[in-house]
Amino acid sequence: MNERYKVVLSNKNIYKEIEITSERKSLTVGTAMDSEVRLRKELFFGEIQLKFQMTDGLWSVLCSDNLYFDMGDVRKMMSLRLEHGAAAKVCYQNSDHEVFTLEFGIDFDYEEKNYDRRIWIDAPGQLLVGGTEEAQIRLDNPHVGKDCFLLKKEGQRLVLYDRGCRYGVYVNREKIEGKREIEEYDFISIVGISFFYKRGSLYTSKDPSITVNGLRQEAARPGTTVLKYPKFNRNTRIQCEIPSDKVQIQQPTAKPNQQKKSIILSLIPTIVMLAMTIVLRGIIDGGGTLVVYSAVSMGMGAIMSIVTYVQDQKKYRVETQEREKAYRGYIEEKETLIQSSRENELRVMRLIYESLDDSIQDVMDFGKRLFEKGPEDEDFLKVYLGTGAVESANQIQFSRQEFVDATDPISLLPAEIAQKYRRMENAPIVVDLNHSGGVGIVGEAAQLGQLLRNMTLDLAIRHFYREVKLVYLLDREYVREFHWVRWLRNVNNDKLDVRNIVCDEESKNLLLENLYVILSERETLLAEKKECRFEERYIVFVTDASMIATYPVSRYVKDCANYGFTFVFLEEHEEEIPRGCTEIIRLGAGGRGEILNTRNGDSAVSFEYPAVTNKLAEEVALKLGAIHVDEVTLERQLTKRITMFELLGIISAEDLDLERRWREARVYRTLAAPIGVKSNNETVVLDISDRAEGHGPHGLVAGTTGSGKSEILQTYILSMATLYHPHEVGFVIIDFKRGGMANRFAGLPHLIGTVTNNDRREIKRFRLSIKAEIARRQEMLLEAEVNHINEYIKLYRADRVKRPMPHLIVIVDEFAGLKAEYPDFMKELTAAAHTGRTLGVHLILATQKPAVVDAQIWSNSKFKLCLKTQTKEDSNEVIKTPLAAEIVEAGRAYFQVGNNEIFELIQSAYSGAGIPAGNDAKENVYELYERNQWGKKKLVYTNKKNNRDSKNRSQTDALVDCVRTYCESSGIHRLQGICLPPLKAIIRTDELDYGDGGLPGYSIPIGWYDDPEQQRQGIMELELSGDNIFIVGSAQTGKTSLLQTIAYGIMRKYSSDQVNIYMIDCGNMTLKKFENSRYVGGVVLSNEEEKCQSLFNLLNTLVTRRKRVLSDRGVGNFALCAEAGYTDLPLVVVMIDNMAGFKEYFPKQAERIDSLSREAQAVGISIVITAAASNALSYREQTYFGRKMALRCNDSQEYDNIFGHCGETPGGNAGSGLFMSDGRILEFQAAIFGKSVKEGERSRELKEYIEERNRDFEDRTESIPME
Repeated sequence: MNERYKVVLSNKNIYKEIEITSERKSLTVGTAMDSEVRLRKELFFGEIQLKFQMTDGLWSVLCSDNLYFDMGDVRKMMSLRLEHGAAAKVCYQNSDHEVFTLEFGIDFDYEEKNYDRRIWIDAPGQLLVGGTEEAQIRLDNPHVGKDCFLLKKEGQRLVLYDRGCRYGVYVNREKIEGKREIEEYDFISIVGISFFYKRGSLYTSKDPSITVNGLRQEAARPGTTVLKYPKFNRNTRIQCEIPSDKVQIQQPTAKPNQQKKSIILSLIPTIVMLAMTIVLRGIIDGGGTLVVYSAVSMGMGAIMSIVTYVQDQKKYRVETQEREKAYRGYIEEKETLIQSSRENELRVMRLIYESLDDSIQDVMDFGKRLFEKGPEDEDFLKVYLGTGAVESANQIQFSRQEFVDATDPISLLPAEIAQKYRRMENAPIVVDLNHSGGVGIVGEAAQLGQLLRNMTLDLAIRHFYREVKLVYLLDREYVREFHWVRWLRNVNNDKLDVRNIVCDEESKNLLLENLYVILSERETLLAEKKECRFEERYIVFVTDASMIATYPVSRYVKDCANYGFTFVFLEEHEEEIPRGCTEIIRLGAGGRGEILNTRNGDSAVSFEYPAVTNKLAEEVALKLGAIHVDEVTLERQLTKRITMFELLGIISAEDLDLERRWREARVYRTLAAPIGVKSNNETVVLDISDRAEGHGPHGLVAGTTGSGKSEILQTYILSMATLYHPHEVGFVIIDFKRGGMANRFAGLPHLIGTVTNNDRREIKRFRLSIKAEIARRQEMLLEAEVNHINEYIKLYRADRVKRPMPHLIVIVDEFAGLKAEYPDFMKELTAAAHTGRTLGVHLILATQKPAVVDAQIWSNSKFKLCLKTQTKEDSNEVIKTPLAAEIVEAGRAYFQVGNNEIFELIQSAYSGAGIPAGNDAKENVYELYERNQWGKKKLVYTNKKNNRDSKNRSQTDALVDCVRTYCESSGIHRLQGICLPPLKAIIRTDELDYGDGGLPGYSIPIGWYDDPEQQRQGIMELELSGDNIFIVGSAQTGKTSLLQTIAYGIMRKYSSDQVNIYMIDCGNMTLKKFENSRYVGGVVLSNEEEKCQSLFNLLNTLVTRRKRVLSDRGVGNFALCAEAGYTDLPLVVVMIDNMAGFKEYFPKQAERIDSLSREAQAVGISIVITAAASNALSYREQTYFGRKMALRCNDSQEYDNIFGHCGETPGGNAGSGLFMSDGRILEFQAAIFGKSVKEGERSRELKEYIEERNRDFEDRTESIPME
């Protein structure tokens, strides 16, 4: 017999269930890497292994040499024969300590359980269940044998007694000892045969091996469907259309003409003629014959007139009767046709708008019509209210006469028939929630509660819970009555992981805010796309309109239908119904009501609504709540979650043999790396090589917020890092999510560049760096005489070239932001990736806004990973199909390569999972929560604390640390980043290299410069003898500190007889501390006008004197004099701090600056000036200042004034500035003197240094003469 078995290993730290399928013949369990089921080795003293083997249909287990099986006696067994129910302790050989307990048995829980047979057990006092002949419920099963258990009534209790069953009796999966009281909804099982107890009945399967003797039984539900509860399949709906045949009634034929002759008038001529004959006979005395003749003739005429009249009248009567008879027969035929049409129309209406009773019965029968209405259906969201009289859709057609003959009884028949059949009685009455923004319901509290129950059930039964969401804003009197709606899936809020039920202040604030967010997002989306179909429709029931009156969501009520919302307000008074409702429902006594359109108050339709008890509603809700639908067919065999460790097949990061993996990798052949699994847990790899079998060097990752974009990118980075050496694959992360991803991989040796949107300047630096990197790679290929990076890597592996050149994978997380803020950079990046294919430059773009994917980006991206999108249109933008909009699980994506060369649904691995600290990586984490009515969770129990290591690290952290540690221990250095790190905010003068002494040129280090375009940084040297220096910067940006650094550099590098300094401090008198220095001839403060004049007189004297000396020596300037070997002329440096203040305090001397700066350069006098703005010097004066530096300026125009068209800005740190070098503008960070962070302490350190240097030299700079 082929059975599925289960092995359980357990101790106080371990509980591991291992399934052995019927197809398996062997299985190894242990801590070794090659074990089929891995155990965490840190939980054991050394390597252990158990090998399960089937021989001749029987299972046995063999343990490793350091273990044995303890059978409870003196025997130490190395192998054990296994059968159902076998158990043994596994112990260490050397210490006899228990490792764990091993249990072996048939996996009875594997098969699906059915409970479609009901057995009444309330009649007998006791009931025997088992394999004996006398059992009322007999189980014909080889594992049961003759075992049985007894169910016995003891008062009001039902007690189960175990009659010594070999494999035990389980209640709710817990093995009982002796006896156990059975309560409602308990599950009882014996060797996999399961019973469910409910309301005096046992429910079990229809398996013929279970026979019932002397007890009443029946099918638990009629066999109307092949569907197995609770798994439902939304099947094809058989649609019905209301007949549109028009019945037309013709008017009767014209009424016969009635002869209007009078018999008297017809006889008058005859009578007159007879009278005339008699009169004439008397006058002319004629004969009697004439009289007789005349009398006879006239008599015959009279008779004929009478006969004709009588016949005409008779004919008229006959024709009239025949006309009426024929028309009434015609009307009877039409009436029969109309009745049949009305019956058919009513039948179809009842099929379309099924009654609530029938709908409830569908739930009880698990019928196929559940969730049948979809957004594409005409009757979508048309909710059944009850029955009433409605006008037929097929009104009777007849021609109306302008004049009606009241004497014609049949002429009114068409109008009478049309009126008679104008309305249909007992027809379904519905309210249209699909096209109504708001519906108001008015009535007493009990009436409102009843209709709310009815509408809720009709919506939940007929509409799919993914397409129609129900929201309940309940005041206190409704909360308890409608506690059952929590079971309906339509109220689940997947995003917040709560239920859409407002029943207290906390739930109101949370859910109304959520509704507002959804409505505002849809409003924005509709404004952008003008026409949009929303995947979810929201029906919001509000039992008190004041609950939303003060919330922003209330402003959407009037137009909410445009955004896929309908508000239903239930109030006791019509005056409380808010504006915006298109329909009003008035409820009255006796289950009656009427519905009217607010735009036509005369259109009220009366109806009667059914009564559904709260108990029945809860029963329906419970049954509906368990029903689930497989929504995406491809997902059936696709796991919902796989961790990074599971994908890599490891339990801990240390299981990775990085040395072997990197050594065996052939990056020049493939760049494949696993990213997840597809159906049947087959591993899916992404290969970004440009080879024919690869998936393309560039790709696109798209998905809405929370879909798992960043996680799938992290999985890919980690997977690549564990497969390829950091000198063969490197990553640059451009993170426009404030650096979240970049920070996670800061310690990864493969990471050679990060850019975030926290600093616009860093993005500009990266733009320059990527260009420099492309140029550097081209140069390296040229030197190696190859034209592709893969050929270069082969040379590097063969040690024929010395410098590594890894594949450079640039990942942009949220490139929509990058494209919006830096469109030119996005174009440059795309172009660099396109032209850099042979150089190993790859580009992966991730976005949550697929609309920004233009034709160029789409065509350059051969592979696409599309996770869940917000709309079908977004999905179409990426993979040209709307399928991604249907994705539910985070991390699930459609993987498309080229023109659907590959198109698969995959589940990406999750690297953010915790590190298992139990027995293996697949150990289940249990978290039990208590939920209140609106779904708020309260943790009541968890074993999660045992499921992570002590540092609470994620698998990402563990893998990054593992790779970093291995590289450090193996001497694998991280490559220099393509984008050097930004300059430090604080650089000390101790970090600068001042050399061993002064050299010709008089240059001193003052800080560090940054040259991203050349991928280099270095010490910034300031040439003092070449040009005058102009330093511009706003207040508190480090101008004075820079002057101190220059002065310190002079003192540090040169002697006092090589460089002399004069200072003018028109700022905060900071420079006064240099007054005692032998290098400084004097410091002029802002209130020392005479001293300033004396200084300028001295400088003019020096200019004159030096011109004469240079002339005598035959050299043209100070530099040539120094080159000629003359050292008796020191360089004179004049520092003026705050030029604007200087011009204000010393206007006369300011006029002399122009001539002094022009003439002083040639004779070895350099002027260094600071100013808050460039206009402190006139345009002409600035021409004599060849070296300019700009610290941070409040007005960005200053940079253009100083350098021409600049386009650059310095950093925000004090001392950060710009300078011109070889025609290019570079950034620098000025150094500051001193080790302390406090200004006062640094000032003290500087004074001490000045005193120290004074002791080193006896010569002193010529002092400013006081006149």
